[in-house]
Amino acid sequence: MAFYIPGVREFSLMVGACDASKETLAGRIQDGESIHLIPGGIKEMMLTDQSSTDTQLVLRNRNGFIRLAWEYGLDVVPVFCFGEKWTSTRVLLPAFLRRIMARFRMAGTMLTGRWGTLMPLIDHPKRGELSIGWVFGEAMSVKKQQLKEISAEEES
Repeated sequence: MAFYIPGVREFSLMVGACDASKETLAGRIQDGESIHLIPGGIKEMMLTDQSSTDTQLVLRNRNGFIRLAWEYGLDVVPVFCFGEKWTSTRVLLPAFLRRIMARFRMAGTMLTGRWGTLMPLIDHPKRGELSIGWVFGEAMSVKKQQLKEISAEEES
């Protein structure tokens, strides 16, 4: 839905982002592209609290990427980034706007960095100079399988 907002689609495409629908991702896979997917998505973004040292992950019922891996026989590489939540400030939009945007699967928040731009912050008032750490797990080989269509009731 965010792709319908003027400028958002162009910026997203410029940085290599795309819609996370199954059809779009399958097309990218068939074109030979690798996919970097953040399963927590907007819900996880809304839970981000820069004042906390805890990081909340949203993984429950986020298994579509595993189905794609099965369908196409793609390896899955787990990756986690530490410290990224301190590189921007979360600005929540008013509650009524967040509720409306949630219906369209859009974030009711904006992230700002240095000077109110998208440039990341480099210093934290309490933590000093910021650094980001990446951890890459071993690739998990996934054997290509034919999947049957599963209804929402069967999945629960």
